[in-house]
Amino acid sequence: MVKNIVRVKNDFFNYALTWLIFKNKFFLLAIRLVILALFVAALTYGFLNPSPRTFHFNVGIFWSLFWPFFMVASLGTFGALFCGVCPHGFVGKYLTKYGLKHTMPLWMQNPLIGLGFLVLFYWLMLYLFPDILKSPLAASAFFGAFTVLALLSFFLFKDMSYCKYLCPIGSITASFSKVSFTRLATYQDACLTCKGYECAKACPYHLSPFNFDKNSSMKECKLCMECAHACEAVGFFVQKPSSSLFTVSKAGKMTEVWTYIIIACVASIAMILQNALGNSPTAEALPWRMAAHAYEAHFGKSMVSIEGVVVLILAMILTFTCTVGVYKVASKWLNIPFKTIFLVAGYAIAPLVIFGGMAQTIPFFFTHYANEAINGVVLLLDPNATPWQAYVTKQTLWLRVFALMHFVGVFWGLKVLHVRVKQLGFLAYPWRVFMLLGAFHWLYLGLIVFVIGVFVFK
Repeated sequence: MVKNIVRVKNDFFNYALTWLIFKNKFFLLAIRLVILALFVAALTYGFLNPSPRTFHFNVGIFWSLFWPFFMVASLGTFGALFCGVCPHGFVGKYLTKYGLKHTMPLWMQNPLIGLGFLVLFYWLMLYLFPDILKSPLAASAFFGAFTVLALLSFFLFKDMSYCKYLCPIGSITASFSKVSFTRLATYQDACLTCKGYECAKACPYHLSPFNFDKNSSMKECKLCMECAHACEAVGFFVQKPSSSLFTVSKAGKMTEVWTYIIIACVASIAMILQNALGNSPTAEALPWRMAAHAYEAHFGKSMVSIEGVVVLILAMILTFTCTVGVYKVASKWLNIPFKTIFLVAGYAIAPLVIFGGMAQTIPFFFTHYANEAINGVVLLLDPNATPWQAYVTKQTLWLRVFALMHFVGVFWGLKVLHVRVKQLGFLAYPWRVFMLLGAFHWLYLGLIVFVIGVFVFK
């Protein structure tokens, strides 16, 4: 075990403030206890106060702070930092020590299972039953069900397997944390003489931090910092954003690319179609809005949002045609295995989805989420209090700056794609390959430009 290390300038552990925030075990424990207390209080609130009302404490905490803001904002910057303070992982780390420590069955060791939970029980509900998750009982039932699944998994299986494979959020963090400007690694000079492997022994996820740099991958690291507490040779470094995406590596996984594609469908294209265009001056002329009106005129009001159904179907057609469909065409044209094309081009979608998600989530936080979270707390303390009104609206000028993040995501993704395509060695026609494999980026860019044009020339 290394007890002293000369740290470099780009190591967060080299500075008192960032050392306190990211490494100090007592500070991290305090943060985790506060978040755990908020989580338990919000979970309990929904079951004790199930009746609908304008603002609710648990709805504000779950859907305004935990999921949309902390999760989305941290992934594109510091990586899987949210997982490091997650109440499930915090409790699970202790529960698994006294559990049965079975190995999770191979058929369950697939992060697409967790992603499937997220798509089915969150995104699908959001489009088909738009108001259902706004109920305090539904919000608590949603997080309560996954809490039971998490605790049971931690008790049954070893190596924090729930976080790696079954957690709806964990399946995303492992893939999208590659976009961040940080990495956890070790000082290799100090590791050369290491005999105890304390960092690996301390890792509750059974990972080997001393191999992260060598493998160009942090694998399923959730930034719990247990390894950093065990050995001073561990560092938390600033790096070029999404630097690992600029190298075609053997560590690439099909499941990670499928994560990008599925989230791009439900959280990027579908959200643009329904929210951005749905709130535009041309909203009533949109085919999916007209289809919903026609259905209701003929069959009456439906429990399911017909508009949401049409939007999801259209988003799936557009997304999978411009990704999987295009990759199959490129595979036949270039006579290169589909898996190779899939991994080379698919990773370039990650920056687009992350920055695009931030472009939508951050403005919505200021116009809705923040106000809902504050009112949830205020009305919990005083049910008769007058709700606070939002000080920021959609017309607030400075919010429009965040729209630029859409373009950052598109062009950053295209830059990643260009570099990865060059590494394949398409010397005869690299630009033709680049233009073809960037089909999804061109689709996204076209939709964003169209949305902006609709508002400008209304």
